[in-house]
Amino acid sequence: MAQISLDNGYSFMDAAETIEYLERNTKDFGEYSTESLLYEIYSRMDDDIREELHFQLAPCTDLEFLTAYCEKASEDIVVG
Repeated sequence: MAQISLDNGYSFMDAAETIEYLERNTKDFGEYSTESLLYEIYSRMDDDIREELHFQLAPCTDLEFLTAYCEKASEDIVVG
């Protein structure tokens, strides 16, 4: 199961922790909003898995999508 790092691989979170963290702490990233950081996460996903899940799940919440991706992917997502 893949996890997500927002600090260049120093620490990792699951999908629920990531969404919660973004909602509470985006001000810590200066100009970045939750949406722009989610875009960064999505851009680092495996394209095939991302597109497959988008086709299967849309419309869905960011949490539902990230959870499904983390369950399916074998490599972590690292931002930072």
